[in-house]
Amino acid sequence: MERRTTTIIGLVLVVVVVIGGVALYLSMAPPAPAPPELNVGYEAGRGGPAEKIYVTVRTTQEGGVADVANGQLDAFLWPVSGGTLVGLPTDVLENIKPIRASTGYWSLIFNPVYNRTAAAEYNVSVWPIITVETEEVFNPWAIREMRYWMNWLIDRQFIINRILYGFGEPMYSPVMLSEPSGPQFYDVYDEVGLTPQGDKALAIQKMNETMTAWANLVNEKLGETVVTFEADSGANVVGGWWKFKGDYITFDFYIRIEDERHEEGLHVADLIEDAGIKVNRVETDRRTCVLTVYLTDPADWEWGMYTEGWVSMTSYKYVEWSVAQMYAPWVGWMPGLQVGEWWNYENSTLDQVTMDSIFYVTDEEGYWDDLKTAVKMGIQESIRVFVAAQYEYFTVNKDTVKEFAYDIGGGMWSRWAISTMNSTDGVLTIAEYSSAAALFMSAWNPIGGLDDVYSHLVWDIVVDPGTYTHPLTGEPIPVRANWTSIEKGTFSVGETVVRYNSTSDTWRPATDYGVTGAKVKVTFKFNFGKWHHGIMMDMNDIRYWIGFMYEWSTQDGPEDPFYDEAYAASTGPWLDTIAGFEFVDDDTLVVYGNYSHPISDSVTGEYYSVWASLPWEVGEAMAWTVAYGVGGNEYSWDGSVGEWLDLLSTAHCDDMVTWFDNFTAEHYIPGTLTG
Repeated sequence: MERRTTTIIGLVLVVVVVIGGVALYLSMAPPAPAPPELNVGYEAGRGGPAEKIYVTVRTTQEGGVADVANGQLDAFLWPVSGGTLVGLPTDVLENIKPIRASTGYWSLIFNPVYNRTAAAEYNVSVWPIITVETEEVFNPWAIREMRYWMNWLIDRQFIINRILYGFGEPMYSPVMLSEPSGPQFYDVYDEVGLTPQGDKALAIQKMNETMTAWANLVNEKLGETVVTFEADSGANVVGGWWKFKGDYITFDFYIRIEDERHEEGLHVADLIEDAGIKVNRVETDRRTCVLTVYLTDPADWEWGMYTEGWVSMTSYKYVEWSVAQMYAPWVGWMPGLQVGEWWNYENSTLDQVTMDSIFYVTDEEGYWDDLKTAVKMGIQESIRVFVAAQYEYFTVNKDTVKEFAYDIGGGMWSRWAISTMNSTDGVLTIAEYSSAAALFMSAWNPIGGLDDVYSHLVWDIVVDPGTYTHPLTGEPIPVRANWTSIEKGTFSVGETVVRYNSTSDTWRPATDYGVTGAKVKVTFKFNFGKWHHGIMMDMNDIRYWIGFMYEWSTQDGPEDPFYDEAYAASTGPWLDTIAGFEFVDDDTLVVYGNYSHPISDSVTGEYYSVWASLPWEVGEAMAWTVAYGVGGNEYSWDGSVGEWLDLLSTAHCDDMVTWFDNFTAEHYIPGTLTG
C-alpha cells in the first residue's frame, strides 16, 4: 500500500531524535520480550511510557489480530477490514480494542503511454501504437475516453457491498465524500454524472464506440487494416474481442494479493473483458507491484493497470496537496514520476491549476474554484479512477495497552499513536503486516525514499517532525519548529535575508536576485535536541538542509551531478515562493515569502517550516554518494538509476563512510556552512 502525502516529501523536513527515551529494535521476528525490571513508578492499571518497542511482522491479517488478543502482540499496525474483523472468533474479539481508521482508499491507475512522435506526425492527440523492443502493441489506455468510461464500468457500490462487506463508501476523486471538504466537490460529480452504481451498459457502449472510432482512424492513417473486431457471440457482453494485427489487444493488470484488492482486481478484470479487451491478470505481492508500476519506464510497457491502495496517515483538513499529488505530473506521482529519461504523463493545465491552488490563490472562493477545476479535469483524464474509501480497524490488546492518542480519521497510522502509547510493563511489541514477511517496501532516505506506510510507521516513531497535524482537528501544529509569529503585509528584504547560490556555493543576499520585498514573514523558534549519536542539533543543520534544497533543485550546467530532476520538480515550485531566509540567532529563523493559505494561518506556518531530517554531515555524505558513487557503485535518491540509496543498507553506509573519511582528511566544509 502506498502512502498519500499532504506535504512535499523532503521539503517539510523532519528530524531524527530519541522520543522519550524509546529504544527501537528492528528485526524480522523477535521473541516476545520478558517483562523488564522497570515498573517502579507505574500507576497500577494504567502503566506508563514505553521504554522499548519491538517491531516485527505478521504474514496474515487474521494472525496479527489473533496475536494481539492472545498477548503476543500489544498492537497490530495494520487496519483490517470490517469484514475481516467481524468474522473473527468471539474469544479474539473479547480481548482486543478496535481503533477505527477511515483514511485508506483504493484507486485504479492506468499506463497512458503513447507514441508522441507518431501523434505529431498524424496530427492526433495520441497515437496508441507503441513499440516495445521490436514489437508493436496497441495500448487502449493511451486513449483518454477508454480510461474515462471506466468510471461507469465499475459499480463502486457493488465493490463496497460484496468485497468490503459494506465497510466503505464510494470515492470519485482523491477527496473522500465524508472528509470535511468532501461536500465541496459534490456538484462536480453531479455535473459529470457519476453515481455509486455506475452504468455498465453505457460504459461498454461508449468504450466500443471509442475503439471503433480509433480503429477507423488508425487503419486510415496507416493505409491498412491493423485494428479489427472479431465477433464471438458467447465471449462477453460486447460480443467479441478487439485485435491488433491479428492478436488480441491485451495488457498486464497488476493485482495485489495481500488484501481485498485481490478480489477487486479480479472483478474489474472481468468487467474489462466484457468490453472486449483481454486482460493478463498478474496476481502478485506488494513489492513486485510497486517495483514494476512505479519504478519502471512506462514506455517499457511492463504494466497497463494496477490496483492502487493509499493511506493518508493523518486527517488533513485541507486537500490541495492531495488533489495535486493524485492528478498533477509536477508533484511526481503520475506515470513516469518525472524521471527525465522516462516517458512521462504530461498535462500543463493540471500542473498550472494545482500550483495555483497551492501557491498563488489568495481568497477562499478562488481556492475552492481551482480545486474543483482540478478535480473535474482529473476525472476527465482518469489516469487514476478512484473506487472506494475503506472503514478499517487497528487493534490493540485491551489489557496491556491503556492510553494513547490516535488520529480521529487515520487511527494508528498517525505518529501520535505509538509515540504516546502507554504500556503496563514499559515494553511494546507491535507488528506490521506483510504477506511476504518483508518489513519495508522503499529505501530509507528522506529525499527520494520512505514512500510507503510500512517505512513511515517506524520512521515516525524515531523521528520528530518540525510540524504535524493535530489528531482531532486536522490542523497543522508545531512540534519542533514553533512559529512564534505569522505576519502578513508588505515587508522589506534587507542584506541579512539570504538565499543559497548553488553555482558559487555561497549564501547571497536575496536582493542580488532582484528581491525587494515579501508579503509574508514567519518567525520560527526551534526546539533542538540531541541526535541519536549524542551530538546536539544546531542551526547548522537547518542551514545545511535549506541549502540542500537549492543545490539539488538547481541545475548548474548540463552535467551537474548535484541535481535531481524529480526532486527539482517538487521542491522548485516551493522555493519560487520564498523570498529568503534570515538566520537571526542560535535557534531563530525568519522566512520571508509570498504565499499565504487563503483559509488557515496554521497551514501558512507549516508551509514555511523547514527542519532537518538528519545531521548535516550525514546529509553531505549521502549527497556525494549519490552525485559520484563509490568504486563503480552508482546511486540515486529514488532508485531510478543504480542503487536506491538506503540508510538501512550496510553496503550503502560503507560507501557513504568512504566519502566521510575523505571529508575528514581534506578538512572539508560544504558551501552551505562556509562562513
